[in-house]
Amino acid sequence: WHVYEPNGNQAWVTAIGPVEGNGTGELDAFITSNGAFPPLFGAGQPTRQPWGKLKFNFSSCAQGTMNYNASAAGWGSGTIPLTRLTAIEGADCRLLSAGQIDRMGRPGINTVLINLLPPHNDALKDQYNQAESIASWTQFSNEIEANLTAIDTLDGVTGNTVLPPASLAPVLADDRLIVDVSKPMCDAYLAVELGVTNQCGGRTLSRDVIDDTLGAIVGPGVSDNVSSNNTLRTDFPFIGVAN
Repeated sequence: WHVYEPNGNQAWVTAIGPVEGNGTGELDAFITSNGAFPPLFGAGQPTRQPWGKLKFNFSSCAQGTMNYNASAAGWGSGTIPLTRLTAIEGADCRLLSAGQIDRMGRPGINTVLINLLPPHNDALKDQYNQAESIASWTQFSNEIEANLTAIDTLDGVTGNTVLPPASLAPVLADDRLIVDVSKPMCDAYLAVELGVTNQCGGRTLSRDVIDDTLGAIVGPGVSDNVSSNNTLRTDFPFIGVAN
């Protein structure tokens, strides 16, 4: 919840939890402070303090209410109506009735490494996107390994990937951005997964992640030859002004 403190400063109230089948959910909420964008953070940042409760009640997929009850001083309590602002054209509430339809982790994994080689299984990309449980992601390791083995040959050299396909496939199948916030530097993609010393991992805005990925799965120096024309800001939201 991007909102303002009673004294007027900007604040982020955060909470996470399930909405049950009857459309309700009650979440413990926290407020964060003392944060910094990597690599400017240090140990113990940001600080997180209990804020209160947020209770959601959805009457439909387009309407609901949020009741807030703050334990933090000065915030009080109240009710805010919720209205869906966007929807996919031509799709109603049943779109998500079968669960998630996409997931965002490392760019290009589903595009390049799922359903690449014949015999093609067009449903496999949907299965990948719909796999919510992390424990189920290992089912895609063999598919990813086979495609990594094929892609490794594209630069005319075999065996120069960052890890052998059999070792790299389970790393990429675990399709999460993993960040070690105890590390001071953030300038190496897949740093945590590959054990790069003193690098926090994740995906910073300045990384050319597609080039990083091509270099990892095809060979060092392989590029899509598309450079960034974006100028990053030094403060939030950090992303430059849209062209």
